[in-house]
Amino acid sequence: MLPKFHPLSANPTILGGKPCVSGTRISVDLVIEWFASGANKEEIIKTHPLLSEEAINEALLYASGFLRNDINIDVK
Repeated sequence: MLPKFHPLSANPTILGGKPCVSGTRISVDLVIEWFASGANKEEIIKTHPLLSEEAINEALLYASGFLRNDINIDVK
């Protein structure tokens, strides 16, 4: 059985290890910045078709957990 794909990853060689949407160089903080600038999920996905709604939701949950100090992420 294959491990479940996780939409977020962190790699020290990509954006200095910032958490990103897997397979992209789109960081969690960039997704948050787009929302803060007034974009919605549909606009973000239309502009960045490599992103899925699931990945955007995971980025938001990650940021929320980070602020609560609940985040654990494996860096490979």
